[in-house]
Amino acid sequence: MLDSAEARSDVSLTLSANLLPWLCHLDNAAPERRTFASVMLGAFVAGNMREQLRSGKKMDSPVQGLKAVLSVYGMLRNRSPEFTDRTLDEWSVLEKNKRLSSLVDSLVLQPEQKCG
Repeated sequence: MLDSAEARSDVSLTLSANLLPWLCHLDNAAPERRTFASVMLGAFVAGNMREQLRSGKKMDSPVQGLKAVLSVYGMLRNRSPEFTDRTLDEWSVLEKNKRLSSLVDSLVLQPEQKCG
């Protein structure tokens, strides 16, 4: 999915640890956590790319990417309620309260967070 997004001239995509914190600290993570990170990355890329292709505007769409992440996370939680991610639980509440866009705006403006 990421290769497809990067290869397209009509898509702009920015990946950052601020928006994708679950990608940090995977070196010693359990296989399930690595799979989770991969699925969430795919959801982010797909949601972000889908919005750009739908609108016909080449402009990074991290809000739509995170909405896709939260949708997939909700499906995963329905199947495996014991599997949780604190950050995504918090962001899900913000989405329900129509405040996800504000969060994304603030995360995009912050200096790039480093994993580690």
